[in-house]
Amino acid sequence: MSRYTLNGFQGIPLYTNIALANAFRMLTHSSSAITTINRSVGCSSITTVKRSVGCSSITTVKRSVGCSSITTVKRSVGCSSITTVNRSVGCSSITTVNRSVGCSSITTVNRSVGCSSITTVNRSVGCSSITTVNRSVGCSSITTVKISVGCSSITTGNRSVGCSSIATVNRSVGCSSITTVNRSVGCSSITTVNRSVGCSSITTVNRSVGCSSITTVNRSVGCSSITTVNRSVGCSSITTVNRSVGCSSIATVNRSVGCSSITTVNRSVGCSSITTVNRSVGCSSITTVNRSVGCSSITTVNRFVGCSSITTVNRFVGCSSITTVNRFVGCSSITTVNRFVGFSSISSYRETKAK
Repeated sequence: MSRYTLNGFQGIPLYTNIALANAFRMLTHSSSAITTINRSVGCSSITTVKRSVGCSSITTVKRSVGCSSITTVKRSVGCSSITTVNRSVGCSSITTVNRSVGCSSITTVNRSVGCSSITTVNRSVGCSSITTVNRSVGCSSITTVKISVGCSSITTGNRSVGCSSIATVNRSVGCSSITTVNRSVGCSSITTVNRSVGCSSITTVNRSVGCSSITTVNRSVGCSSITTVNRSVGCSSITTVNRSVGCSSIATVNRSVGCSSITTVNRSVGCSSITTVNRSVGCSSITTVNRSVGCSSITTVNRFVGCSSITTVNRFVGCSSITTVNRFVGCSSITTVNRFVGFSSISSYRETKAK
């Protein structure tokens, strides 16, 4: 087995599996400018535990090729400027747990190619300026759990190409300025669950191309300024469930091209200023259910071109200022059911054009 030499010292054999490399633990207290670079090739069972307290400028770069069972646990308290870059190729069973308390300027970049069973858990309390970028190509079984409490300026960018079984759970409490951008190409079984309580300025952009089985569940309580943009091209089996309680300024834009089996359920209680824009071209089997209780200023615009089997059910109880605009061009099988109880100021407009 070949060895390598660095500065005159003979190193350990490459592609080996020793206890020292498998269990690395580090405790850092009140340090500055910490830089770590890890490169692993053909390794198995790599475990890293890092604990940082009151540190600044922590930079970690990890590159793994053909490795299996990689476990990383990071705990940071009162740290600033934490930068982590993870690059994995052909690896399996990657588990990462990040816990941050009172930290600022946290940047994480994860790039995975041909990996399987990727699990990431991020827990942040009282942190600011959190930026995460995830890029996955040809990966399977990707699970991400994010729990944020009292954090501000949270930015997440996810890009997935040819991946399967992507599950994401985001839980935010008392956070502000949350921005998430998801881009998926040729992926299957994408499940996203977002739960927000007392958050403000939530922006989500989802772009899916040629994906199947997309399920999104959004639950918001006491949040303000919620903006969601969904763009789907050539996707099938898209299910979206939005539940909002006591929220204000909710704006949703859905754009679908050549998609099939689109199901959307919106449930709003005590919300104000709800705006929804749906644009569908060449889609089939579109089902939308809107249920609003005690809401005000509800505006919905639906535009359908060359779509078939469109079913819409609207149920409003004690709502005010409801405006709906429906435009159909070359569509077939349109069913709309409206139920109004205790309303004021209802405006409805429908335009239908043949092919």
